[in-house]
Amino acid sequence: MAPKGKGRGDDLKQEDILQAVVVADSFNVRFGPVTEKKPRALLPLVNVPILDYTLDFLASQGVQETFIFCSHLSGDIRTHIKESRWGEERSTMTVKVVLAEGSSSMGDALREIHARSLVRNDFFLLNCDTIANVDLKQLMQEHRDRCKKIKSSVMTMTCMKLNPQDRMRCTEDNIFMAVDPVTQQIYDYQRVTLDKKIRIPLGEHQDMVLHQDLLDGQLYVCSPMVLHLFTDNFDYCTLDDFIRGIIINEEIFGNTVHVNVLKNKYCARITNPYMYDIISQDIISRKTQPISPKLIMVNNSDEDIECREKNIYLSRDVTLASSVDLKRNVVIGKGSTVQARTQIQDSIIGQNCSIGADVKLQNCYLWGSVTIEDGCQLSHAVLCDGVVVFAGTTVQPQTMLSWNVKVGPNIKLPPNIRLQDTPPKDEFADDSQEPVPDVTPEYGEKSRAFLYTGASEDADSDDDDSDKYNAEWGEPLITPTGSDEEDDDDDDEGASSIHASDLESEEEVDEYGNFYSELMATLSRAKEENINLDNLILEVNSLKHAFNIAIKEVHQAVVKVLVEVPLCAHSKAQGKELFTAVLRHVDTHRGLLKHYIKNKEAQWDCLHALEDFAVENERMLSVLSKVVQYLYDKDVLDERIIIAWHNTEAVEDEEEEHNKIRKQMEAFVTWLNEAEEESEDDDDDDD
Repeated sequence: MAPKGKGRGDDLKQEDILQAVVVADSFNVRFGPVTEKKPRALLPLVNVPILDYTLDFLASQGVQETFIFCSHLSGDIRTHIKESRWGEERSTMTVKVVLAEGSSSMGDALREIHARSLVRNDFFLLNCDTIANVDLKQLMQEHRDRCKKIKSSVMTMTCMKLNPQDRMRCTEDNIFMAVDPVTQQIYDYQRVTLDKKIRIPLGEHQDMVLHQDLLDGQLYVCSPMVLHLFTDNFDYCTLDDFIRGIIINEEIFGNTVHVNVLKNKYCARITNPYMYDIISQDIISRKTQPISPKLIMVNNSDEDIECREKNIYLSRDVTLASSVDLKRNVVIGKGSTVQARTQIQDSIIGQNCSIGADVKLQNCYLWGSVTIEDGCQLSHAVLCDGVVVFAGTTVQPQTMLSWNVKVGPNIKLPPNIRLQDTPPKDEFADDSQEPVPDVTPEYGEKSRAFLYTGASEDADSDDDDSDKYNAEWGEPLITPTGSDEEDDDDDDEGASSIHASDLESEEEVDEYGNFYSELMATLSRAKEENINLDNLILEVNSLKHAFNIAIKEVHQAVVKVLVEVPLCAHSKAQGKELFTAVLRHVDTHRGLLKHYIKNKEAQWDCLHALEDFAVENERMLSVLSKVVQYLYDKDVLDERIIIAWHNTEAVEDEEEEHNKIRKQMEAFVTWLNEAEEESEDDDDDDD
């Protein structure tokens, strides 16, 4: 029998053991009643604790020792760990729960970790609500290599790069950074939500890259010095305080913070209900691979999962009426039932939920044992365990219903509210409380719901904490700020209004842009991860359904990406070297190309995509003829389609580009015409 703990890193040197600190208290997440009853937030994929997501991720990346910090209800967390696979002797990772009652900030948590001398070498720091698929060993190695070269480095942030219209750009997480382009040292760090005007740092630093396109994944690689610095500076309450303090005092104490900008990886934290929705949708649409609903549901229960098209995941023990319409991005857990003519889209249904007939759910998250009766309509809402929505009730966006809340029937709830099943407590009132009513008529004749008030209404309006507390749901950065900002003319200088029609068109463009970016990332890593053709086609189809892209756009995007990836990888190549690189990549994915380019319409889409790309890219124009000839030789394109495409007339105002393309193709098309004529002559001779 192997000694206890074997396989958990006991046979490794101490400096080789990977350690992680996971903070289970979401100190800066204002979920209202959703976090008051339980010690950990739940991502509602069949009610699996989000803590398990984080532990799964850490163990899969080779972390051997993890400390879970919590300031309340540690007994529940300890029980959960003990009863899970993390409590088994064969577990590859040791998980220890650290309790410190009274801690109210990340700073308090790290000071307690330091006081107990739990961490002895470089470690990962993250929250329990961080979702990531990054290579932790690589992050740690890069951090250690940097520390050897730059002795002052104490911490490396992990950030995702976002495009301007990315839906993950949230007002509460919008940051500005000035970074050294060579060393990646952070010279300036600001949360733009706290300062409406960005202060551009002007100082001794000659070269800086200014970023407002990064999302802080809140996954940090830390040296032990970080714990010492928090202990020595009690005014460091948050990691924002720490980063700004390091930057301001660099000349005095000589410490620096650096950033690692991820490429084709995922790392984000659920900082508010808006990000809760976005990250949940990313998991369903498999942007977080290998994290997926099927993997998580199978790992954490005995469920047998059925995967359908359009990112639909169903437990085998689900009862659906034949007329139920599951549109896209839907997860339904064990024991749940859905009645006739109900429509569900972009939603997650937990275990043992009951959904009636003629119900409409969009971007809704139902945890366990939720009941929704006939004729209800719900949009962008979170419903905790035991919630009942009686018949004919409309739940409007940005609504959160806490445990065992009942609302309805036949009522329309106002948007952006949070309801709990007990009256809010007044800490300053005497012990004699009024009896709790069985029914609250303002929310329906059968309701039992009380408004969650959050911060006190008498709170000082100038208090930043109060402002942050009342910014409850979170909102995308591209959403107009509304009329409450009109009085601040100076801060809105240069702003422009956005009409609803403009926003809609931007979102449509963004859908294709996001699809194209994800497709390019998928093909870029296909060779590295040795993804076979069937799985690659499955991923592309999943992206198509996730972004609601037309098949014509899929044809064009696949073709463009197949030539753009080698163009980017060989940025200085020209002539034969460039042609060889492009053809090698296209040939590698010839099976994918033939899967999508298999009829006349698809061939037209292929040629138009190559034409559009060649107009935009001179290097592509130089090899266009050879690429088309290669596709003809490999039976991807038919000569009649090529000739017909070449003979099309130019669109008005595009004659110059049209003629340039045709000139490049002229020799090959002439050869095709001559070959076709010879073939016809041979046929005549045979006759």
